Amino acid sequence: FSSKITKKDRKGLYFGKFRVDKSKVLSQNSRKCNFVTISVYLCNMEFFGSHNLTVDGKGRIVIPISFREKLHEQCAGNLVFGQTFRAPCISIYPAPEFDRIRDELIKNRNATTQFQNLLRIIVGTAQGCDMLATGRVLVPKQLRQFNSIEKETVLIGVGTRFELWDQNEWHNHCEGIKGENDEDYQIILEKLPI
Repeated sequence: FSSKITKKDRKGLYFGKFRVDKSKVLSQNSRKCNFVTISVYLCNMEFFGSHNLTVDGKGRIVIPISFREKLHEQCAGNLVFGQTFRAPCISIYPAPEFDRIRDELIKNRNATTQFQNLLRIIVGTAQGCDMLATGRVLVPKQLRQFNSIEKETVLIGVGTRFELWDQNEWHNHCEGIKGENDEDYQIILEKLPI
């Protein structure tokens, strides 16, 4: 995190790729003063595409270079691994993105049983892992065993996180989607600008 301001605009101040929102408030004596909120947002943290990876004998994978550079730049390679909700794969989050999701789930933990279940799965299985400069990172053994990830895997960028699938499980999942009701997907596709 750079302490040097690299850009200013109406939205806030930029420190490298980080944006800190700026707001105006009235103080108790009614004079205007500027203040900076504590919300920090990562800019340009989107991942897409898929890569076939091999888990080595020690349970490690090598994050592809196209993802690695962005991860080192924007979160110093600090990753969080956890169980994906309702899918047989591992979610891999940049630590700031996981923190955002965790905080939202904790804030709403008493809202419904569904929030509690999401908290148990997403937060309860989370484990922090640091990615080396070479992109090598240890995949937690408990998550590998739970998802039957042994050797051949597929790493998929799905927006602000990744999913790590056993290669056969991924192919089975894709084949299963082909057999699903097209009408359900058609409703979703009609709402998207694609």
